[in-house]
Amino acid sequence: MHSKRFTSLRQYSLAGLCVLLAGFLSQDLSPAAASSGQVRVLYLLHPDMPAQVARLQQLRDRASVDESVDVVGISRISPVPETVRALPADVFVRDVRVDVSTRRWVAARLQNAGDALRVEGPDAVFTSDRKSIDVTMAHAGLALLATDIDFSTWGKVKDLFR
Repeated sequence: MHSKRFTSLRQYSLAGLCVLLAGFLSQDLSPAAASSGQVRVLYLLHPDMPAQVARLQQLRDRASVDESVDVVGISRISPVPETVRALPADVFVRDVRVDVSTRRWVAARLQNAGDALRVEGPDAVFTSDRKSIDVTMAHAGLALLATDIDFSTWGKVKDLFR
């Protein structure tokens, strides 16, 4: 009788362990966006490049208009200058709270020069891998805020066609 009880207890323990292991392994397969309607924008930049720092600020300005957009700046270098609000890439790719596919994407982009963009929405992920960052933002449905230069240039173009 004790032998049957011990065998069944061992089987249930093994089954429970398998369920826990499966749950643990699937944890990294969770979607990148936390909730429906939530959008996370990852921008990999070099903080010594003024144009890239300006683009990060534009992205943050865009996110301030829409509360469902979260912008994460990721710096190629460490330590990050105090004037730039970004996480060091080496810290980001080791953070277990970030899903594996996102960490792999950032790690792979560190091998290349230049900036990179990843927009993680509730239904799709858009990356600037084979297209420009502006095109990626347009495909993701996130237009950057227009600047004074944009408005003055557009005004000049309209004047040409009058």
